[in-house]
Amino acid sequence: LKHPDFANYQYLLDLPGSTTGSYSRNLNHLWLFGSVVFLWDGPLLERGGAVQWYSAALEETQTHYVLNRDTAIQIVDTIAKSLPFEQQRL
Repeated sequence: LKHPDFANYQYLLDLPGSTTGSYSRNLNHLWLFGSVVFLWDGPLLERGGAVQWYSAALEETQTHYVLNRDTAIQIVDTIAKSLPFEQQRL
């Protein structure tokens, strides 16, 4: 899947690792598409993890949602039910 195709999706999940460049570079691109961005809960989000210049401005439920294997379905279902119809995509 090429980056421009990401705009076709309502939800984008950022997993540890990278598609091109670096972890933070990939994450920067995800916010450009207007989709709901999910971050995988793990060591990179812990104190001292992947601190970026924008980290202080991140606010869960405003800029992203954090999920893991145990919480993913519940979080996505809750968000899907709360989105107005005109914001719903794939």
